[in-house]
Amino acid sequence: MVKIPVIIRPDYKFYIEEFQGLPFMHCDVYNWSPTVFKALKKDWNTFTELHGGPLYCCKEYETTGYLKFIAALGFKLFSKEVSLKGNIVYIYYWSD
Repeated sequence: MVKIPVIIRPDYKFYIEEFQGLPFMHCDVYNWSPTVFKALKKDWNTFTELHGGPLYCCKEYETTGYLKFIAALGFKLFSKEVSLKGNIVYIYYWSD
């Protein structure tokens, strides 16, 4: 699996990665502020307009900050799976 950068900014970077035929998104945020989030959200909206979806993301452990972040980007819970280590992995889905 290869993460391909699709949005590269000094404060954050979005990647897309195919897993079992599905496009999964990753985001690294280096600096966090309301201004950075506003720019990130604008870039996300442009990317999703071009891509159209569906897009997925996942997290082994849910945290309040993570849930707020993905909800602000429009992701909704898709399923709960069990990892090879026996942990629950939450999978989220975005589509226009």
